[in-house]
Amino acid sequence: MAITLQATSFHHIIQNVQATFLPGELVALIGPNGAGKSTILRMMAGVLRPTSGAISLDGKKINALHRRERAKRIAFMPQQIAEEITFTVREFIAMGLYAHRNPLGGLSPLLRSRVDEVMHSLALERYADVVLHQLSGGERQRVAIARCLAQGSDNILLDEPIANLDIAHQLDTMEILTNLAKKGHLVVISIHDLELAARYASKMYVVHHGKIVREGVAQDVIDPVMLQEVFQVDAMTYFEHENETLRVHAKKSLIMPTR
Repeated sequence: MAITLQATSFHHIIQNVQATFLPGELVALIGPNGAGKSTILRMMAGVLRPTSGAISLDGKKINALHRRERAKRIAFMPQQIAEEITFTVREFIAMGLYAHRNPLGGLSPLLRSRVDEVMHSLALERYADVVLHQLSGGERQRVAIARCLAQGSDNILLDEPIANLDIAHQLDTMEILTNLAKKGHLVVISIHDLELAARYASKMYVVHHGKIVREGVAQDVIDPVMLQEVFQVDAMTYFEHENETLRVHAKKSLIMPTR
């Protein structure tokens, strides 16, 4: 069930990316704004077609898969969902199951149960009949995650899933994604919180100017040199053995000129 990027490019945004994503991994794409993380995820989901190279799932080009088949095998959550959506939370989540439902009927009891299950896991039951545009940004984000997870796909791609969440829901979401990876799913996320990425990801890719410049586990990827070259911050890193957590202490930005 591996997803493989082979010399993949997309116009000037992504340049000759080589990467393999395996079942059971929780992979974090990190990098500054505009580095190309979202474009990589959108190509992996089949939303964008590479301008050169190829992206394959088990040896089959993702863009060659029928849309319905692709939806069964790959779940994708984009960075934003439209604010004016007038469906209820339950309806919006259920829409993500179109690839599994009978075209002539509604949701089966099994699929209804799946919707209820993901709403429960993300503490969304009380919003089930609330129209989506009435929710806060963080609440809509959790609904978008729920819709993605409800698909039941083996490959789960999420673009900044914790960006608008408070710290409790950030941790809850990362725990859910970790458990999915432990069950054999491939989970790939873009994320800006380097400490949470280091804590939860089994593998990290650093994306900079459309290229993957580093890959590996957090301790091999996140260091002061990378933080200066890629993120343009003067920072120190240290490993907190008691909690088995990598810490990042950013001292100052190197973007703005000093006065």
